[in-house]
Amino acid sequence: MRLRAFLLSTVLIGAVACPAPAAEPEASEQDRDAARSLAKAGIALYQQSRHEEAISRLRSAEKLFHAPTHLLYMARAHAKLGRLVEAHQLYVDVVVEDIPNYAAPAFHKAQATAREELAALSGKVGGVIIAVTGAPLDQVEVMVDGTSVPVARLPHGVALDSGEHQIEARSAKTEPAQQSLQVAAGQGLVHLELVLQAPATSASNPPPTAPTAPVAMPTPAPPADPPDHPLFTPGIITLAIGGAALAAGGITGGLTLAQASDIKATCNDTQCPPDQESEANSAKTLGHVSTTMFIVGGVAAATGIVLLLMPSSSPSEAPAPPQPTLGARLGAGYGQFFGTF
Repeated sequence: MRLRAFLLSTVLIGAVACPAPAAEPEASEQDRDAARSLAKAGIALYQQSRHEEAISRLRSAEKLFHAPTHLLYMARAHAKLGRLVEAHQLYVDVVVEDIPNYAAPAFHKAQATAREELAALSGKVGGVIIAVTGAPLDQVEVMVDGTSVPVARLPHGVALDSGEHQIEARSAKTEPAQQSLQVAAGQGLVHLELVLQAPATSASNPPPTAPTAPVAMPTPAPPADPPDHPLFTPGIITLAIGGAALAAGGITGGLTLAQASDIKATCNDTQCPPDQESEANSAKTLGHVSTTMFIVGGVAAATGIVLLLMPSSSPSEAPAPPQPTLGARLGAGYGQFFGTF
């Protein structure tokens, strides 16, 4: 037992004598001596199972001078006290430290020992091993309950107390990934993957689209010629006949008035001389013809105007109207107008 304690003290003293490359400005000789004394006392207290006192001495030595052996014994003391989360964290501190080749052999031995004891402890704690995909690890920040965790520690796991914990990963070019994790004491380290994804495109800023070629619009076809008015020609003919009849009525009416004026000069009221009787009959006939011509002309003119004003219809909508016919009969003392429309 005394030999073992002597060997442990020798290793610790050798470790303290060689400064760690990761330390702040090199400690003074006085600080080294003080750290060496505190470390020896801490190891002795640990061997006496006075673990709380051992942790206090070793923590004071670490403040004066950094050595992986300080952290190794602190981790062992926490494990003995059942504080496995703290022990796990200290073991990982030793394992992830970049110890150069020229450092004291005691430093390398402490790191190798910490790696072995960490593996044995990982199955007894509750925690998580976090894997992050979707972005380079050197551009990723991992947060556990709001506290940043260096990515170098992720493969070794993060020990956590029992309860619910919030795990988050983020990077500058992706959306953050978050997940809640329920941890139970002694469950071991569970694996959790967080996938980082590119941010969704904003609806207000759609991605630019390639310009499209202008679309040629079809040239509209010229409007079709309106269909011929099927009643135009009959209307013109009928209107012309009506005009001619009105003109004839006017002429015969004028002749009738002239003859009537002459006869009236030689006749007495309703009695005319025998030699004027034929003239009187002729005047009456011309009067009837004039009246008939006025009637025929008015009817024909009105019919022609109606035919011209009637709306046209396409052949597919209505059959072609019959061609109008118009005629007149004239005789002594009478006139007759007939026709079809």
